[in-house]
Amino acid sequence: METRFVGRTGLQVSELCLGTMTFGADGGTDEATAHQILDAFVDAGGTFIDTANVYSQGVAEEILGRWLKIRNRDDLVSAPWLGAVRQPAAALQPARPRRGAGAIAGLPQRRRRRNRLEPARWWLVVRQIHPRPRRPARRCPGRRRGVGWPQQHRTWRVIETVQAVAAEVDRTPAQVALRWVLQQPRLTGPIIGARTPEQLADNLGATGWALDDDQLRRLTEAGDQLLPYPYQLQRLPQFVRRPT
Repeated sequence: METRFVGRTGLQVSELCLGTMTFGADGGTDEATAHQILDAFVDAGGTFIDTANVYSQGVAEEILGRWLKIRNRDDLVSAPWLGAVRQPAAALQPARPRRGAGAIAGLPQRRRRRNRLEPARWWLVVRQIHPRPRRPARRCPGRRRGVGWPQQHRTWRVIETVQAVAAEVDRTPAQVALRWVLQQPRLTGPIIGARTPEQLADNLGATGWALDDDQLRRLTEAGDQLLPYPYQLQRLPQFVRRPT
């Protein structure tokens, strides 16, 4: 696994960041398996680990902490969420005032809006975990195209393009999708999630090779879309700041 610098700093981390959100979660990864995943990630050259005190109500951090005790902590970089607040009974408690790290997190967000910077868009479909569906052989009789049809059409276009490229490079669709993310400019490294060692092995298969320019273009064009509301409004003439 290659290493990359974090932004303009001198800190180097692995090109993939291992997410720990499933560690200790109900139906997720137990501690023994989580330690196997962490061992395999580090053995493959991984040094970058994502965590947060809201993952499994803090259990994920506890699992990671116990694993770190038997590792050389100085060789690894932990990237906890900034401003995450864990409240066991949030529905029964009044909202806490934002302070500390939460206030800092709110400051980078306000600066981004003030400088009219677009949000990062380093994914092919949307920013969330998805199953890998297949297009049905035929549509259900009598079913109309709903309001969401354009979005669904674009999603299928992305899936089919990923599958086509995967066949060309003899890789899995997940590896192609991750490889596309890895080859985007100004990106340190995507966060991968794995509930099992087998899923981690598949994700690690995104490293050590590259998509060619034509494959990158096809994947990018398949997923192109308008910015979501309200970001597309920033490009309307009435919202463009004129020089004074």
